[in-house]
Amino acid sequence: KKSANQNSTFSIIDIDPKMSAQQILPTIIDRYKGKAILIDFWNTWCMPCKAAMTTIRPLKEQLTDVVYVYIADASSPVDKWGEMIKTISGVHVRLTEEQADALAKIYKFSGIPTYFVVNKEGKITYQKTSFPGVEKLKEELVSAEH
Repeated sequence: KKSANQNSTFSIIDIDPKMSAQQILPTIIDRYKGKAILIDFWNTWCMPCKAAMTTIRPLKEQLTDVVYVYIADASSPVDKWGEMIKTISGVHVRLTEEQADALAKIYKFSGIPTYFVVNKEGKITYQKTSFPGVEKLKEELVSAEH
């Protein structure tokens, strides 16, 4: 699904609620092999997540070849999530809480926002829980593009 809103273009990847957590990131990453990816785990009720999204807008305008993937879970009310993603350009994924919890265990993170940078070969090259700052994200994304 694509939106025609001038400020933001977004799409949604539908992940089967029965898909195992082990398959989720590889499924998403495989779609964008050859591009650097920023994966942002967030939820609609997370104030630091929303603040960070606003802060990185200029970065998204600079690094236009990067794929921005936003992953939320069912703790975000579906109607609020649906409204909010219209203003967040990128690729959106909604998981069940079970899938999100299992992903957090597999990748060993305990909170949001959590960011992963994935290089062109599809390898996670950087992972950080809590906002690392625009400069750090930019540095990681630029090196992932090369």
